[in-house]
Amino acid sequence: MKKFSSTLLILSTVSLLSACGVGESTANHKIPSTDKVLVVDLHTWMPTGSSSSADLVSITSTQEIADEFKELTGITIKWFTGKTLSGEKNEASADYIKAIQNGTMPAIGFSWSAFTDRGYYMDLSEALSTENEFLTEEEKALYPTWKDQFPSYLWDTKDCQDVNGKPIALPVLLNPGPATGWYYNKTKFDSLGYEVPKTWSEFRTLALDINANPDAGPYVYKQTVELQNWAFQFAIGPSFAQLLFDDVDENKDGVISNQENMKALADGVYSPLKEENPDRYQIARAAYSIFKDFYKNMLPYNWKTANKDTAWSEGKAMLRENGLWSLRAEKGNDNTRDWKFGIFPTPMVGDDSKDYLVGKSLPLAASKLVKNESIQLDQEREYTTLSRAESFINLYKPDASLYLNLMYNGIYENETVKENAIKFLKFLSTPENVSKICVEHQAVLGGVKGAVPGRSLDEWLMSSFPKTKPITWPTSASLGDDVTINQNFSKWVSDSIDDNEFYSSIASIQRESAKKFLGE
Repeated sequence: MKKFSSTLLILSTVSLLSACGVGESTANHKIPSTDKVLVVDLHTWMPTGSSSSADLVSITSTQEIADEFKELTGITIKWFTGKTLSGEKNEASADYIKAIQNGTMPAIGFSWSAFTDRGYYMDLSEALSTENEFLTEEEKALYPTWKDQFPSYLWDTKDCQDVNGKPIALPVLLNPGPATGWYYNKTKFDSLGYEVPKTWSEFRTLALDINANPDAGPYVYKQTVELQNWAFQFAIGPSFAQLLFDDVDENKDGVISNQENMKALADGVYSPLKEENPDRYQIARAAYSIFKDFYKNMLPYNWKTANKDTAWSEGKAMLRENGLWSLRAEKGNDNTRDWKFGIFPTPMVGDDSKDYLVGKSLPLAASKLVKNESIQLDQEREYTTLSRAESFINLYKPDASLYLNLMYNGIYENETVKENAIKFLKFLSTPENVSKICVEHQAVLGGVKGAVPGRSLDEWLMSSFPKTKPITWPTSASLGDDVTINQNFSKWVSDSIDDNEFYSSIASIQRESAKKFLGE
């Protein structure tokens, strides 16, 4: 597969950098790590305080792990400071390119494994086949190789492998099922007789009733119109993408690779244009139409400008979208508020939305919708915290939350730095250390077998979660194209452009973006 032309440009630029800056020199390259200092980027998992000053959001466990690692190996962990921690993939890209130019790239990094086209990541195959020397003797007997520590399904996910199927990321932590959910004011729900919705149609009915009340919501996490919103990413998109699964899964292995998804995008499988996708165009139109309705009708009139945090803390908001990472703080705040909260996963779009789609002149898409299926742990079984987590992982197969790469531009040919980086990843991924992070954070699962999560997840893991095939709806192959698509989608939501203009624009951008990715 051809790489983006920017890949060669970046690597060429790096090779010509002068030997200025801090750190060890390897040929013409400059890196900040040395034989005794390892620069590490854990993104939002880097320490933010000390154990004596810990609060509901502080992270101290990773510093404790780093200190213990130094005692054992003499290697100091230095946390990478050139990262926009509040940012997303586009900021990470800019931060890492700057780090390459400045010779400050960490040896271990987190960037959503989004940049395999740039040669950022090193192959972990050889290291994963070796023993993890930091395990106990009992654990070594259970996990003869480092790779054996992790649930096998993770190595087939797009986060942990490159387009050639090579492992390029270590899945240290997992999302507890969906990465996000809808936090609700349980006290008000009970008093008003509201029930937790199990389908998108029920969710829509609930949202329309709630948003008639001042300050009640529902409030979305990001107060901007974009297709990357979690409701589309985790619910609407997969609801309709699963109808296309067999068309996208070219090699029929039951796994949708990024390569297959991009090829389907280039071939028009996801196109909303009848002329280029006559048998499936209504499926794309249905997905986009449901999401447009979400912004136009399900959210309150002032959703873009409302102070949602204040409304929630004062108990006025009844429903807000947030990440599971907020669970720790919410559990703590529950002890000081005069109301209680609950949380439920975003429902999928099922057959009870057929009438809505028929009303939108999308009968073909409506006819393909099926009854929602769900996944739920055995409600009669007595679980321990560990057995509940392990049963849930086996049943749900959640995605990785923290997955770490060996960064080529932070290591180059320095074998000592590479060995030190592998050592730290092995130490970090022992069940004991992963458990430390999970128990402190309270809202993640361990990516290694035997890691115990926090008790705050006990109730959440017993919830009923929507079941869908493992496929996501792609927007485009590049962040720049996503920006353009979002601009057009926002115009469509506000009715500044009509259906035909939006469908034509998104089909064209997606097709060219995917072809560029595939090197066509």
